[in-house]
Amino acid sequence: MKRIYLFSLCFVLIISFGIFIYPGLYKYDKFNQKTLVKINRITGNTQILYADGWRTVNNNAQVDNAEKSNKDVDAIIDEKIEKLKEEMLNAIKSELQLANQDNITNDDYGEINFDSIRNRNKNADVVSSPNESSDFFEKGDSPDRVQEVMGTPDGIIGGELHEIWKYGNSSVTFSNGTVNGWSNRDNNLKLK
Repeated sequence: MKRIYLFSLCFVLIISFGIFIYPGLYKYDKFNQKTLVKINRITGNTQILYADGWRTVNNNAQVDNAEKSNKDVDAIIDEKIEKLKEEMLNAIKSELQLANQDNITNDDYGEINFDSIRNRNKNADVVSSPNESSDFFEKGDSPDRVQEVMGTPDGIIGGELHEIWKYGNSSVTFSNGTVNGWSNRDNNLKLK
């Protein structure tokens, strides 16, 4: 009989430990899915978490105050978020306007001399065949020398370091400011 009594006592202690102590003295829950609530499993004492710590709840008025406080905090947070969104959108809008204004006023197209391209036919008509003039150009000559001999090109491709000047289907290639090579498809280049 003593054994059954001891076994029953151990069983009750294990069950009591599992119910009251193992999960913890407090049960934690959320009030309205926003406010953290702590309930003592033995006494039933309820506490709500505020910014300054846990406060014991004595009646429903305190629960209502906690709910109102949470709504006020949520409203303030929502208001600040909307204000930040508006400020960010205005900042982005002004940056886009400045970038657009800079884009419109920036007419920097590089080192191409458009006046010489517009007047390219004036000098090109004077020289029609390589055999009619004693002026020629060769590898290593400058772009000014080629323009003096051939006139203004029909088109320019590239930039300062590497350029290709087109004369009909023929072309002259420049590298680092000197003649590097050519393609004389129309047989109109004055070459040495």
